[in-house]
Amino acid sequence: MGIERGSRVLVPSYICCAAVDPLLAYGVDVDFYAVNRDCSIDLPDLERRITPTTRAVIVVHYFGFPQPLRKIKLLCDSHRITLIEDCAHVLTGENEGEPVGTAGDAAVFSWRKFLPIYDGAELVINRPGHSGRIEWAKESSIFTMKVAANMLDASLVQARQPVLKLAYRGIRTCEAVFRRYANSHWRNSPMMKVETTAVSFDAQSVNWPMSRLSRWTKNHSDIEHIIARRRRNYEVLLQELSAIKEVTPLYPQLPPNVCPWVFPVLFAGLRDAHVSLRHRGIPAATWGGVQHPQIPQHSFPNSRFLYEKLVFLPVHQCLEDKDLVNIAATVQALCKKKLL
Repeated sequence: MGIERGSRVLVPSYICCAAVDPLLAYGVDVDFYAVNRDCSIDLPDLERRITPTTRAVIVVHYFGFPQPLRKIKLLCDSHRITLIEDCAHVLTGENEGEPVGTAGDAAVFSWRKFLPIYDGAELVINRPGHSGRIEWAKESSIFTMKVAANMLDASLVQARQPVLKLAYRGIRTCEAVFRRYANSHWRNSPMMKVETTAVSFDAQSVNWPMSRLSRWTKNHSDIEHIIARRRRNYEVLLQELSAIKEVTPLYPQLPPNVCPWVFPVLFAGLRDAHVSLRHRGIPAATWGGVQHPQIPQHSFPNSRFLYEKLVFLPVHQCLEDKDLVNIAATVQALCKKKLL
C-alpha cells in the first residue's frame, strides 16, 4: 500500500499500544490525532496533522460502535492516503449502510475478543488488485496440542461440577509434567512461548496462521446467538444502571446492527473504579495500563481523560441475568460507599 519505512501514519491518541508497536517495528513514524470524550474523531485535528509524508490513517471502531467514515474516507481519498479500519472491537455490524470493515482500504478483526478461541485475527484487504499474499508458517502438532489444552482450560477454569473440576486439575497436571520433561527444542520453540493476551509486539509471529482449532471453533460458532446475547446484556445493564446518577454510559443507546464488545462507562468523582470493582469480583478494566509511551498526553486532554476515567464492564454472552444484576448492584454499592 505504499507505506514504506519513514512514512507517517496517523493513529488516534486513545488506543492500545498493541496497535502502535507493529508500525514502529517496521520503521513507520507514528503521529497521533485527537479524539473527543465520546470517542468520536476530532476531524479538524486529524486533517490539520496530515503532512506530505502521511501515508495512512488508522480509525478505531471503539467497543463495537462504528465511527462514521464518509467524511474521513473523502479526506483520505483527497490526499491519496490509505484508510485502515481497526475493527478489533467489532464482531459484526453496519456502518452507514455498509458492513463494518469494508469502507477502508484494509481492516483488522480480533475474533478472540468475542469467541471461545485461543488465538486468531483476520486481515481484510479491500483495495482492488492487491493480492495480500502471505508466506504462512506451518502450524506444529505440539502447538495444536497447546491450543487444545488452553481452550479446554479456559472452558473449565470456573467449572462447578466435580467431574469438570477434576478434568481441569488433570489438564494443569499434564501441562506441568510436559514443561518439566519435554525436550528443550519443544519447550523453547517460539510457538510454545507465545501468549495471545500479551500486548507487546512479537515480530517472529507475524506470519503464523490462526490455529486449526481456533479456526474450526470460529467457523462453528453461533454468531447470531452471540450477537443477540451481547446486545441483550448491554440493554439490561443500561436499564439496571440508569438509576445511578454517578454512572454515565459512554453510549446511552445501542444502535441496530451493533454488537458491543464491552459496556464503557464513566464514574463521577470516583477514581480507579475498575480496581475497586475487580476487588469485588467484577472483571472491569481500563486502557490506563496499555497506553503507548510515545503519546504526548499533555497534547490530548480528552484522551488522557479516557485513559484515566473510562471503565469497561463485561457484557459477555455467557453472562446471565443474575450476573448483570450483581454487576449493577456492585456498582451501586461502590458509588454509595464513595458518597459516605
